[in-house]
Amino acid sequence: MKKIRVAFLTCFTAIMLVIALPFSTYASPTGSTWTVNVAAPYNISTNSKYSDSAVWDFSSFWATAAADAMPANYYAKNYPEIKTVQVFGATGGCYTGFAQICGPARDPFINPANTATMTDYDFSVIIHGLRNIVRQGLKPYLKTGNVPVKYSTGATIGAFGLNVRPPDDYNVYYNYIKAMATAFVNEFGLSEVRSWRWSVLSEYENSDWFLAADGTAASTKVAYFKLYDYTAKALEDVLGAGQVNIGAHAQGNLGALWDYRELFDHVTSGTNYATGGTGAPIKFASLSFYDLKPGTLGNFTSALSTLRSKLDAVGLNGLPVGIDEGWMLQGGGRQRTPPGKRLLELSVCLRRFAISADDRLQRELGGPLVFEYGWSVCKRQSDKLDTDQSG
Repeated sequence: MKKIRVAFLTCFTAIMLVIALPFSTYASPTGSTWTVNVAAPYNISTNSKYSDSAVWDFSSFWATAAADAMPANYYAKNYPEIKTVQVFGATGGCYTGFAQICGPARDPFINPANTATMTDYDFSVIIHGLRNIVRQGLKPYLKTGNVPVKYSTGATIGAFGLNVRPPDDYNVYYNYIKAMATAFVNEFGLSEVRSWRWSVLSEYENSDWFLAADGTAASTKVAYFKLYDYTAKALEDVLGAGQVNIGAHAQGNLGALWDYRELFDHVTSGTNYATGGTGAPIKFASLSFYDLKPGTLGNFTSALSTLRSKLDAVGLNGLPVGIDEGWMLQGGGRQRTPPGKRLLELSVCLRRFAISADDRLQRELGGPLVFEYGWSVCKRQSDKLDTDQSG
């Protein structure tokens, strides 16, 4: 979605997001019923669809002395439903001292301003953060695609504080992603890194994240297809063909710069810009889902149904789908309500639990959902706004 929701990215989001209404029993239009167990606040399912925590600034959250000191069982004990950490902006897009205001600094180079060399890689900060994620028994989900400033002539900082321009040379970018993946394998081992997820950008058709220099949908779409193809090839050249859990996270708004569904035509029947062959690997597809404000709600099932219909039409039947991030764009935020009284945040969380329980949505996601945890998932999500960094 647009720029007004960065602060919510540290809220618990999920690859199959689940949520509920503030009452104990919900009957779906198709007849199923489920109950929120408010009497068992720590009866949390460890096999739920509510599985991801999203972190906007990994360097100030995971690559810190505080994260180093966190007991290795902290997440297993306190947040057992969380299995994955989404690392936003994992591949750069800003450095301290750049002429345009940007942040946080992410470009992993010894000298990110020196365009005389494109290979002075320094992956120590992101590896530091990933080491703490893995130490907690969690799996990284790396949102790649934000291009380091020195790889783009005319680098332009967008609404999220990162460079939105494509790389000048996709081979240089390929070498960069390959070097990053190699550094991860050297640190964590091949088997571990193969178990991670990768998305080429977040909300890839959102011009606030990625936009060609001429500002057109046609040029931006082609640039994104190139970015996807070269990223996938670089990762496969390190991790092995068929061994990369790569996908794409769309804004999912059909009024975005270009129609996100066109990517699925490209990966199934288009010409691969990196290999010259047909198509590109894809293992999952995801969307953002935000309600605009209290009383102006989106259609969760319709959003996923639109995605699933396109996947089926191009032969990607059964491809895992889900929601990578979501909340409410207007009317929330910790500046609005005092600690301990997060009724709006609770209601947003609970609404998503309810709509996810609908039988129709279960079919769109490709199987039954698991709802074995109670009120505390949403209560603790709201509490997190009081205790965690907000982006």
